[in-house]
Amino acid sequence: MSCDEVKNLINDYFDDLLPEVMQKEIEAHIKECGSCKNLEKKYNSYFKTIEALPVNINPTNNISRRLTLSPEDSEPTNSKEKTAVKGTVIKKLKTQTKIVEPPLVKQKMAQYAKKSSVRGKKKLKLHDRFENFSFGKNSQMRNYVYNASYVVFVSLIIYMVYILLKDSSDPWAVEIKSGTYKINGSFDSSFKLNSGETISTDEQSELRVIVPDVAMYELGKNSSMTVKKAFNDENKVLLHNGSLKVVSWNPDAFVNVEFRSINLTQYQSSFKVEIFSESNEIVLSVNTGDVWLESIRENLRIANQYTCIISPHNKFGIPIRAKANQDFKKAVSLYEQGNTELAIIQTITSLAIDEDALTLLEVLREERIFFEEIYHKLVEFFPPPPTVSKDGLKQRNSSDYNFWWEEIEWQI
Repeated sequence: MSCDEVKNLINDYFDDLLPEVMQKEIEAHIKECGSCKNLEKKYNSYFKTIEALPVNINPTNNISRRLTLSPEDSEPTNSKEKTAVKGTVIKKLKTQTKIVEPPLVKQKMAQYAKKSSVRGKKKLKLHDRFENFSFGKNSQMRNYVYNASYVVFVSLIIYMVYILLKDSSDPWAVEIKSGTYKINGSFDSSFKLNSGETISTDEQSELRVIVPDVAMYELGKNSSMTVKKAFNDENKVLLHNGSLKVVSWNPDAFVNVEFRSINLTQYQSSFKVEIFSESNEIVLSVNTGDVWLESIRENLRIANQYTCIISPHNKFGIPIRAKANQDFKKAVSLYEQGNTELAIIQTITSLAIDEDALTLLEVLREERIFFEEIYHKLVEFFPPPPTVSKDGLKQRNSSDYNFWWEEIEWQI
């Protein structure tokens, strides 16, 4: 800030009418500039003298000149002049009946009144503008909230209609391989299957059900299933009996099959589920990809080219590779039946190859006596990742088994 600016603003500076930032700038300038510092002293002396004057004293005509001069520049006065001034002041004190303000004080008060009037007008205008702005802003806000609420409401309605249409208006196509079929117990020739309907075959018929852009279901002889969900991106059927083969041709397809309180989910895979009425066992064969089995008691992941037998009590068997060594299969079957002798364990470990890793992992999950033999054989093929601990495996920690299988799966 320059000296000229300080001189122009010095009055407002002493009256505290300037913004705080400018007040601090002037203070900093005065500390560094000697000329402006003297000017500040003069004004300080000026205002201190005014504050010291009695309110009913009529100052002399040259009081303003005396106040604006520094002590060293003031005109010397002799004792006679001081006495004359003193007598005049005393005389006026006796006769004064009203307050007489010095000319400079009158001028200052007039400046204050003028500035106050200007500030009042500015405040009034600002208040009016603020009220107009607030009213306009509130109005705009109300309109915005109303429009946004309307858009959200309409969007929800459209989405609900879309979901309903998506579930009911896109039926699955039925293709007959042989014989005839029934829908909800009656012969049908519409070749369409909707959500909530049950389709069934007899001993002479087989058919295909095409899920648009997702997969193909092949229903075997003496089989029946109910469509529980018919979404393009989420499909679920309930297999009551017989066999069902699922071939997925969309890499993003999601297929969910439920059978006897067991839930099967899959992504990018094909598989076959067969329920045998005589033994009441279920055989699951995975051709490509992998599937995930879930029941109330346990979960199991079945990899491609593996087969799993589910008991009548819904206990998951140990997955076995379809092309595994026959003696290896017999040894695993004996192990599942309760034959846990060392000879059976040795047969399993000696005949297993790296592609049988999932079988070894599930045997390891169940084994307690010969845990070390199975563990070391599996480590020879695929060392466990750092996230898997031996103690966690011994404690049947599911996350350790899942992490180890994820490490194995991408290698085989």
